[in-house]
Amino acid sequence: MELNCRVINKQTHSISSLKHIYENDLAGTVITTRDGQTKASFDRTLESELTLIRDRLQRGNYRFTSYQEKLILKGPSSLPRRISIPTTRDRIALKAIQYELSSYFPEAKTELPQTKIQNLRKVLKSDKYDSFIRLDIENFFPSISHKFIHQQLVSRRIPHRLIRPVMAALETPTLPKYEPNAGFSNRQGIPQGICIASQIAELCMIPIDSTIKNNESYYFDRYVDDVIVFCAESEVKTISENYSNFLIPIGIKVHPFETDSKSAFGKLDQPFDYLGYSIRSRGKREAIVLAKDSSLRRFERRLAKLFTQYTYSRPFEGNFAYFGLKWRLKLVTNGCFFDGQKRGWLHYFSQMTSASQAHRLDGIIDKFTSDLKLPALRQVSFRDMYWNIRNKSTRGNLICDFSNLSRDEMQEILHKVFRRNSTTLDFLSDDSLRALFQTVLRKEIAELETDVSPVS
Repeated sequence: MELNCRVINKQTHSISSLKHIYENDLAGTVITTRDGQTKASFDRTLESELTLIRDRLQRGNYRFTSYQEKLILKGPSSLPRRISIPTTRDRIALKAIQYELSSYFPEAKTELPQTKIQNLRKVLKSDKYDSFIRLDIENFFPSISHKFIHQQLVSRRIPHRLIRPVMAALETPTLPKYEPNAGFSNRQGIPQGICIASQIAELCMIPIDSTIKNNESYYFDRYVDDVIVFCAESEVKTISENYSNFLIPIGIKVHPFETDSKSAFGKLDQPFDYLGYSIRSRGKREAIVLAKDSSLRRFERRLAKLFTQYTYSRPFEGNFAYFGLKWRLKLVTNGCFFDGQKRGWLHYFSQMTSASQAHRLDGIIDKFTSDLKLPALRQVSFRDMYWNIRNKSTRGNLICDFSNLSRDEMQEILHKVFRRNSTTLDFLSDDSLRALFQTVLRKEIAELETDVSPVS
């Protein structure tokens, strides 16, 4: 085991591996944070920065700069979500730590929501259960006990050389950009936004999930802080109480069963929500699975916003406004490949069992198009795309793929959609142009992804 540890350490912490992380994993996402370093200044000292990261990780004494705070609003009745943004140097170190941790507990990788819904549909069709329990864990990431995390890392026989920087990353405080460094450490919770956050949280939940799942009298599944159980009505209270008790050592708890609570229970012939879907069992028949109303309305507002932006920009931008609207509508309708994954509303809700909501979205676009007297905007409708995804068809390569665009194609999109100066673009090198394109595209897709995020 010790030999394997050394081999893994050399592979993930070598200068070449760290440089690969910087040039690939961090591509198009480098920003200036609390250390004040721009991408240009970091590039100038890249070799010395990578050497520093390697040496400190290998010695196990890496220390992190306080994270930059970003607050994401969740609604008028909820506190904002606090996101922790590490410096560029720390992001490289954290990614190297993530890769090494994966070799010790590969099972900590979270299943895709679509896979979980697909499995859930099969279980419902078996008609073995009559009730559901929907549990939502309160304040999941900020509440997890550091003591419990440390115990789990030690129990996995992870070397102290690796445990020390992991705990240092968890203890690093998160502060507004210009606030002086704090004289305290974070003593509880996992900072959301660092790449090892989900990995460490899953490490803590694995023993509990394994214990709970080791019972054939009910079906259990969890995605981050959302839990679903199918069982007999007589077991609802016992299972809920047992699960709550299992969470105590971790420092977390579930929302109680109250009016308007995120936790709920009921009979399976009643609709229930899970991972952004609304689901209703029909016994041995296929369950009815749709995007829940709030997810659909949020996406409808996104579509309306695109046409509103077009209306206001048309007098000033003319054909460019139409080109931008058409490009964005194709992106939201067809989805895209990005970072090795399929992105987009229909791709997230690929487990829907009806095309009714796709028809509804097409109706919205048709009405806006008619009201504004626009020529045809799309070659593919939401309905077409729904069936294309449902049947796993590759007809026409309908999904957008930006990985092999030519320089001219990227330059056209940057100029006509994102309104970058064409003369400035002409002077950029191929690598600089692609980096810029990746940056603006990532931001566009991130905005699109907010419509489907399942994490509460």
